[in-house]
Amino acid sequence: MLQRPETAQYLDGQVGNWLTQEFVAATGVVDMFLLDKNCAAPGLADIVSKIKLHTKLVPVSSVVRLRNVLVDESVMYNPVDVEKQAEKLIIQAIQAYQNRRKTYPVHIPDKKTDYIAGFGVESLINVLGGSPDPLLEAINTGAIKGVVGLVSCTTMKNGHGQFTYNFVKELLKRDILVLITGCASSLAQAEGFTNLQAIEKFAGDGLKGICKVLNIPPVLNFGSCLDTGRMILLILALSEYLNVDPSQLPVVAAAPEYYNNDAYIDGLLAVAMGINTYVNPVPPIVGGPALTRLLTRDLEDLLGGRFIVEPDAEKAAEIIEKELAKKLS
Repeated sequence: MLQRPETAQYLDGQVGNWLTQEFVAATGVVDMFLLDKNCAAPGLADIVSKIKLHTKLVPVSSVVRLRNVLVDESVMYNPVDVEKQAEKLIIQAIQAYQNRRKTYPVHIPDKKTDYIAGFGVESLINVLGGSPDPLLEAINTGAIKGVVGLVSCTTMKNGHGQFTYNFVKELLKRDILVLITGCASSLAQAEGFTNLQAIEKFAGDGLKGICKVLNIPPVLNFGSCLDTGRMILLILALSEYLNVDPSQLPVVAAAPEYYNNDAYIDGLLAVAMGINTYVNPVPPIVGGPALTRLLTRDLEDLLGGRFIVEPDAEKAAEIIEKELAKKLS
């Protein structure tokens, strides 16, 4: 991982998102799940119990409680005691490992996908040679039409993340660079968007050229939904570098399959910064014409950004392409 190379040697990759955690448990090789925040699957404890997994479930956040799962207050995340907490959890995981294969067989799927992950402000600037100029030049010459910062959940509405997959494909073929966080980043990895082979497979001619020069995939993985702040830092860094308001940058935010409250917060933050933000599905606001008009039109006059709503992936990409073109005109 590029952003934290000193700790990456201890990481063995990202194995899935919130929709796949039960499947990951069912491999029989997960000794411990640390349950953080509100994306822990409510049925995870039932699966562990019914198929007799050795996996230990440990909530480490006060917002996570599962039926029949004991809570140890001493491991509720506390930055002051984090080293002692980590040591305690590692010992418990080792103890759980001793029971692996005793009650359930191990099954690891054959499919693996190469990926590049861990992008952030520092690592991206480093890839660009120490300055954002190569990226800005690619946008000015039209090789890249702009950047979409995509932070999104995944859903099963049309198959696992199918809408996001189609949406990202449309963006890439239109020469739009994608920065991605959240559960959608796991989807992007699994579908091969975040490796170098994706350049030839998915990118348009202009994006393809710049990705080859910089040796980067067309979709840059910035991490989990909690890493969205790194995208904001990048926008602020570019804004300061160019001495322009964030609303003037050729950037659009997107949450093509939001469902979690985190996505609402990220979308509101982006709009507050003056970044036009695409969301899908249609938010539960259309019953109020005045509110709908405010969020999808009038906010742009007040803040520089507004919400964009479109339930069709191809049409959404087309709208975003036009929005990016306006920023450059």
